[in-house]
Amino acid sequence: MPMTFLDNVQTIGPIARRGRDCRQQLNKTLNLPEDTALILVAPGGVDTRFPVGQWPTGQNIHWLVSDHWQVQHPDVSPLSKTGLMFTDLLASCDAVLGKCGYGTVVECVANGTPLLYVPRPEWPEENSLLDWLAAHRAAVRVEPEWLESGVFRKPVDQALGLDVEACACNGAEQLAGILAGFLKTKDD
Repeated sequence: MPMTFLDNVQTIGPIARRGRDCRQQLNKTLNLPEDTALILVAPGGVDTRFPVGQWPTGQNIHWLVSDHWQVQHPDVSPLSKTGLMFTDLLASCDAVLGKCGYGTVVECVANGTPLLYVPRPEWPEENSLLDWLAAHRAAVRVEPEWLESGVFRKPVDQALGLDVEACACNGAEQLAGILAGFLKTKDD
């Protein structure tokens, strides 16, 4: 969202990490068939918990969740079981189930991973982030009843059908260049 009231604004690209695609390793570690959809559950920095332990089995979906949730379910694994860093998991999964926050949105698009997003209309940045996700063909809205019932095959199939347009993540380099310009003296 442009800050038109400021006269020194400079636009930079997104700042995000790119992960390694470790899907074959994950399938082997988790003993998953290749056709199983693998979804990283990452609701963001707020203490949100989805009722994953009550979701039905047999959807050909495997969920990766926080160890703190202590979920006992045949289609759920704790993140620690993977042995991978978060960004590598994000890059290796078929989608991320979470909320629209800057970090999640940008890392999903940077890694070409669709976001199954839980709407939160009271969040001030949501509309801007959703517009950006739509421009990159990277989002599927999750309805509240899906979270309750755990019936996710339809939205997961929608996510699998997206052709996410990954973005360049050059914002950090651009920002470093801008800041370096401020540090130069007249003698340089």
